[in-house]
Amino acid sequence: MSNEHAEIPERQGGPESLGPVTALSRNLYMAVICILGAVLVIGVLGWLILALNDDTMPDGLGVILGTAAGGLVGLISDKTK
Repeated sequence: MSNEHAEIPERQGGPESLGPVTALSRNLYMAVICILGAVLVIGVLGWLILALNDDTMPDGLGVILGTAAGGLVGLISDKTK
């Protein structure tokens, strides 16, 4: 599915990610992983409480849980080939 007429902009700036974990970035990675993990655990507990009270889950809660889970997968996954 290539289009010879498509305009693909040149990449500007540096890399889009933080790169591999180094001694300098280890604390930042751990902080982000802890925050996303806490959001995921609190969200799932809130979902369970809503389910036990026969309440409906708000649409935004599913979006937040999916985003936190996707962010964790992206940070924790191994990038070796």
